[in-house]
Parts: sequence; structure tokens; C-alpha cells
Amino acid sequence: MPDLHDILVERVYAWLVRKTKSSSSNKMRTSGLMTALMRDISPDRIGVRVALRSLREVGSVSYKSDISGEPLEGSMIEVVPPLKDEPQTLKNWKAALFLEGGSQSDMDALSPLHSVFSGATVEQMQAFFSGLRRLRHEQAAWYGRPSFMVSAAFLCGSAKALSMFDKTALRIFGIEVSQFPARPPYIVIGGNCETSRSVVLIENPVAFETAVQSKAGESCAFLCTFGHGLSISASEHGNQLASVIEGSTGIPLYRNTTSRRPLHEILGSQRIFFWGDLDMEGLRIFERIKNRLPLLELSALYEPMINSIRDPISRHEYLSLTGKIGQRPFEAVTQAGKLIMPMCTKYAVDQETVSTQDINSLAENGLDFGSFSQ
Repeated sequence: MPDLHDILVERVYAWLVRKTKSSSSNKMRTSGLMTALMRDISPDRIGVRVALRSLREVGSVSYKSDISGEPLEGSMIEVVPPLKDEPQTLKNWKAALFLEGGSQSDMDALSPLHSVFSGATVEQMQAFFSGLRRLRHEQAAWYGRPSFMVSAAFLCGSAKALSMFDKTALRIFGIEVSQFPARPPYIVIGGNCETSRSVVLIENPVAFETAVQSKAGESCAFLCTFGHGLSISASEHGNQLASVIEGSTGIPLYRNTTSRRPLHEILGSQRIFFWGDLDMEGLRIFERIKNRLPLLELSALYEPMINSIRDPISRHEYLSLTGKIGQRPFEAVTQAGKLIMPMCTKYAVDQETVSTQDINSLAENGLDFGSFSQ
């Protein structure tokens, strides 16, 4: 059982740590220090002085003392912060890596992963580390396969585990997770794919469904991407579309059409257009795809959205609430991008605001960029 001296030492040290916590140097001036300690900790001056000396002897504090042994007035006292206890998950994770023969560099790289192993035993952690090490060695052979498939194959049969790990930590360890897409790169094709007047690339599946069920489907072909994965946010669909077109790796599925026209022929159309959200990310995706498909232009379906963005009650700002936080302006390089960017740097409109009636009326113009009042 600790004696009174030990208790006093602990209380004095805790007080000093608290007082210097906000200091980057962990130092504080000694002016009035003894008076403050006697007020807050103990009125026994000799006891406080002895407690400070004991802390200095073990290296917990450092200070110059006067002839009585007290901190010298007008000088500084430095406090060494207590060592933080490692979380039990980190201790277990390190033990698992050690037992599996992990190197020090492996431990340094993968230590951030411990936090996702809450409730796991050391033996279970060993199995996951073993899988990560095998994946690092065999990843080239799995290039391009969906991440949930790779995860299930290497990480104890779990399709989700790979997505739960810190990507930076895995990259340092030697696994580049970006080579494993989040979901199969399906590209769904609908409308008139044989004798279409134009082809429209659509940012998300909801707008795609509206388009293929409109009268425009009689004269236009529509393309969109989707895929089963662990999760997908609204903004991911457009980036996935761009990735499919850049890599030409899309698995074509046909919706509301009997045609089986090859994807590369459809993308080779002389009249090909893009329709996405009227926001900065939508324009970024358009310019990204246009870099691969030079004939690509914005669809006339932007016209009703441009009308909406001019109306205060039918537009929104870039907020977490609207799912657009983090979007930033960029320097557009295309003529269409330069024209549209000033309209959406502050406000945005989602493509779901475009109705079937809007699509039907614009279909007469082939759903091209068209001309709209500015």
C-alpha cells in the first residue's frame, strides 16, 4: 500500500503534467510554483519540496534549485509526460506479427491496423497477418479483381476486411489496394443501341433509369455504370464510369434493349454526350472522360439544371447535408467546362431534378449540348 509520501509525489506529478499539457515544451515558470502547489496539493511545504526532489531524482522533472532545494524562482521547470499505455489491441497485434515472423518494418507499417481488431484473439490476428503477407506476394496475379473477392480469398474468408484496413498502411507494407476495384466494373446499356442518333453517358443509375424509360430511348443509347460492392456513394458512379472508359474493362449488361452491339462501337459514336450532376465533381468527371473520348460534349439535359441553378429555391450549396462537401473548383480546359464552371462554383443541382417530360422534350434535338440562354 503506498505511503503518504508516494501519494504526495503522484499528486504533485499529476498537477505538473496537467499544468504543462498545453505547452509544446512541457515547461512552466517556477514563479509562484511552491505557493500554488501548497494551495492545490498540500500545505506541507517540506513535503511538497521532498516530492519535487523525488520526481527530479527519477527524471520525471528537471529544474534548478535554490539553497533550500526548492525550484529557483524565475527559472523554468520541465515536466516529462508520462508514457501512454499501449491499447491492448496494439499489444496483441504486435505479438501476432512477432509470432508469425513479421519483420520490424512490417510492424512499423501495419501498426495502425490494430484498431480494427477489437475483440480478436492473437491467433485470429496471426491468421489475418499471414493472409496479408500472402497477398503482398501474390497481388500481381490478382490485379483487377474486385477487392471483396481478393479479401475473401486471403483474409480469413471475409469480403469486407480489406476495405476496413488503412490504405496508407497497406501501401507502406507493400500492398497497393487501388489495383483491386471496389466492385465488378459493369456498364449497363439501354435505349436504341442499333440506330441511335446519339449516345449519352450518364453519371448515376437513377438518372439512367429515368432516361431509358423515356421516349428518348427510341432514338438514343444510354450508358451508366453500377456494381455490387461493399458500399458506394453517389459520387463514385461517375468516377467508376470514367475508370471503365479509360480502361475499356467494363462488363456490358443490356437493359431495355434487345441489341448486343459491342461497347467499343457504341463509345465510338460521332455524337456522344455526357450527363451528370451540375456541380464541380460532375464537370471534373466530364473532362476526365473527354480526355479519352475527344468527341464527347455535354448533353442538352444540362439545360433544365441550368434553369434550376438560377432559382434560389431549386439549388443547394456544397454541404455535408447535400453530399457535396469537399468539392473544389478547378481550372477547366474544355470549352464546355469553362462555360459551365462559373455557374456551379457556389451552388449545385443534381441530375435527378430532370424529369421524364424534360427528357422527352429535349429528345427531339438528339440530346446534344444544344443552345440555352445564358
